Amino acid sequence: QHLPGDVVVRQGEPGDKFYLIRSGEVAVIKDLGQGPRTVAVLGEGDCFGERALLTNEPRNATIRTLKKSLLYVLGKADFQTALDASANFREQLQKALFERH
Repeated sequence: QHLPGDVVVRQGEPGDKFYLIRSGEVAVIKDLGQGPRTVAVLGEGDCFGERALLTNEPRNATIRTLKKSLLYVLGKADFQTALDASANFREQLQKALFERH
């Protein structure tokens, strides 16, 4: 459980976890050299963290909770197992990744 204002991940850090929002709300904050700005707000049922796991690139955004939030977390090994076990899960993540570009 995270309280409002908690930083869950930081832009530029290596990614080793995937997150699913069970309840609450988070801000997706990117700094592209002109200062940080909120580019999206995610809520219940949304996920984040897949890009760093799928591409092995550093986190491309900071995630900060806006409300008290409960997040489900999968480590890298469990995330890979879920991808290997479910073509539907893999397709949904690839679709989400494509739509966020």
